[in-house]
Amino acid sequence: MLNIYSDKFTGKTTNRPALNKLLNQLRNGDELVVVKLDRLARNAKEGLELIDELNNRGITVSIKNMVFLPRLTRQSLKRCFWHL
Repeated sequence: MLNIYSDKFTGKTTNRPALNKLLNQLRNGDELVVVKLDRLARNAKEGLELIDELNNRGITVSIKNMVFLPRLTRQSLKRCFWHL
């Protein structure tokens, strides 16, 4: 099943109802597809922590503009940031 979630927020906003709803609905074996990493997290540290949490729950994370990293893990994302 495909679900699309959208939030309108600024970088200062920590309350993101659609993201919170999405995170609560994801289950082991699901795949989260995001257009860009900055749509998921406000900064690299937050992104790493969230991807870690999702991976630990058995959820695959794919970022469409990072096609060279088809399935993100903390290690693959750290390597990517290291080379930027």
